[in-house]
Amino acid sequence: MALLFVLSALLILPAASGADQQKADQGILLAQAGIQAEQPASEAGSSGKWFSDGKALGPWWTVGALEHDPMPPEILYHIQASYNFSKITGNLEMKTHGIDAAVTLRKNRFTNEFSYNVNDSETSQGGATITTKDKSWGNILSIDLTPHLYIGGGAQWEHSDSRQIENEYVYLGGLGGYVDIEKAKLKWLAAYGRMEEESMLDLGNVTWSNKLYVQESIEWPITETVSFNQSFDIFQDLDESDIYDWTLNLSMNFQVFAPLSVNTSYEMKYDNHPASGVEDKDTTLTAGVTLTF
Repeated sequence: MALLFVLSALLILPAASGADQQKADQGILLAQAGIQAEQPASEAGSSGKWFSDGKALGPWWTVGALEHDPMPPEILYHIQASYNFSKITGNLEMKTHGIDAAVTLRKNRFTNEFSYNVNDSETSQGGATITTKDKSWGNILSIDLTPHLYIGGGAQWEHSDSRQIENEYVYLGGLGGYVDIEKAKLKWLAAYGRMEEESMLDLGNVTWSNKLYVQESIEWPITETVSFNQSFDIFQDLDESDIYDWTLNLSMNFQVFAPLSVNTSYEMKYDNHPASGVEDKDTTLTAGVTLTF
């Protein structure tokens, strides 16, 4: 017991005599702890998270990063995926499946947009069955220069049984921008592209060409639950000015509940210099469901 009394005295007396010093030391320690606690939140963003859907910013993927001041510290993401299916029975039997997916990521003034599309079709008539598959992907990385201008570059790839294209790669870079049209948001890109193409009619023979690529898209929220989307892109051959192809897409989305909506779309593809035996125009009318995150 005596030993415990001595130890207690040794601990209590210095603390009592140096109370002021202890308070000062505690203040320093608390300040240091506060700084250390803030560092992870600063690195991961003001919300303490690395990623955010940016809902508080509205449809941020339709405007430039510099429209937001200050820019959010998190990595923003926007994901959209659509599925459509159709079936015809009778003298002609046909089934088609289509998937469209797009992922947009943004960190400060850097934005990356990735898209993927696949359409499978199976047609049967008189005991014969024909299966076709069209698929493509594209990726564009852009850097905002001003609230309404950016530079961007990337690549696209396409395989198309219906157009007799085995592989088509395009590498492009150029200048783009954002335009506000009342409630609608327009985005455009004008770029130089280098195209590498291999036809199914001449496998192993790869041709190169120089292209001017122009793309624009519009997102128009008509109401809180109904929106209209439009996109148009064209490849103009720079070596032979009479060769070009373009794609137009129109769609309507009707939100059922977040994140589900139903959609209907119309797409037209035109190639004024198609492969031998291939029509110059393809049109598609689809209906399906869309998930948005």
